[in-house]
Amino acid sequence: MKRHHQRIETGILTAEKSKQGNTKFKNFTTHSSSLNHSGPIWKANDMSGPLLSESVISVAHDHFITFHVDMDIDGPTNSFVEIDLVKE
Repeated sequence: MKRHHQRIETGILTAEKSKQGNTKFKNFTTHSSSLNHSGPIWKANDMSGPLLSESVISVAHDHFITFHVDMDIDGPTNSFVEIDLVKE
């Protein structure tokens, strides 16, 4: 039986706070870990991405970053800016 390798990523989002109360997100550091298992990792009718080679799928996925914003930390003059992300 073949052994298959799966990579799992987690990460840390680093933020820098200025004296004016602005937050600048600087970088996202990833940490990888490995998971080895035997047996098929996909079924022909249950693929979620293109098959690259035997037992290797390029999985279509999204990344979501969420965080809590405390709007009362600087009093009632605090503001929040919302932007629309544009796919490049």
